[in-house]
Amino acid sequence: MERKSCPICNNSENNTHCVVKEMYYNTQEEFEYIQCSNCACLFLQAVPENMEKYYPDNYHCHHVSLQKRSLMDKIRTHRDREVLLGKKIGIGAFFNQFKPAPDLLKTLSFLKMNLNSRMIDIGCGSAALLIQLESMGFKNLSGIDPFLPDELLSRDTAIKFNKGSAYDVQDKYDVIILNHSFEHMTDHLLLLNHLKTILNPSGKICIRIPVVGGFAWKKYKQNWFQIDAPRHLIIHSEKSLRMLARQTGYEVYKAIYDSEIVQFTRSEIYSKGISSVQFLSDYSGDLSRFFSEKQLADWKTQTSVLNREGKGDQAAFFLRVSE
Repeated sequence: MERKSCPICNNSENNTHCVVKEMYYNTQEEFEYIQCSNCACLFLQAVPENMEKYYPDNYHCHHVSLQKRSLMDKIRTHRDREVLLGKKIGIGAFFNQFKPAPDLLKTLSFLKMNLNSRMIDIGCGSAALLIQLESMGFKNLSGIDPFLPDELLSRDTAIKFNKGSAYDVQDKYDVIILNHSFEHMTDHLLLLNHLKTILNPSGKICIRIPVVGGFAWKKYKQNWFQIDAPRHLIIHSEKSLRMLARQTGYEVYKAIYDSEIVQFTRSEIYSKGISSVQFLSDYSGDLSRFFSEKQLADWKTQTSVLNREGKGDQAAFFLRVSE
């Protein structure tokens, strides 16, 4: 499938092109991306026919961790549950002052879920988030992914797992999460319209995605690691995501930029021609072999500033159906 015009606003005038290499495995394959001059959306011009080959068994989203939980894990679970549910008191809240919960859970707290909320993670990958929520006591969890690892289907769990796409989902949910899966999917207008059919009244959607147009994109361009060619098919700007929401009858009621230092470190490593797999295997993921402590500290500070200014390279957008 080839695209000549923007999949969000249909613009085909004065768009810019860039060639991006596959760098997760460094296969040296080249893919052309186009950035819309109107809404700034970045999209893959030609989607490969056999996308399955770009999601082999060792792709990071396929690694399932089912380790036994230690006492410290249980303390972290108390902390994470209280942060996610917005509680200000308790052992977990106390522990959070010294060992803060992951940023993702702070972000998801804006969904105002409770332990009985019906929630589905679309494009759940290895289901790390769902397994974490299950350990916190959430009771109505589902996950679906076209490349769902077989061990999740055979796992003894109350989580309802299915191998398939968003269009295979027919039940109704209070919360729908697409945590870095939206950019892997085609036809976002059709997809958001379908999600309205499975969203309960007053339900909410969280779409957490890379965002093009920020500092990292401008600095690294084709070496920006969040492109992840060719797996990322459509990478939104904030403008294009808000435009898409309006077109499909949603309002974006909150946006939280939550970029991490990896926007710098992995993009720098890609600029050196080193793939993600090589970085993890040959260098054991050791950043100190490439960067000084000061450089890492400076990037960490810069990341916080960029997030506050809305210029980070990823964000969570919270949607609800417009009244």
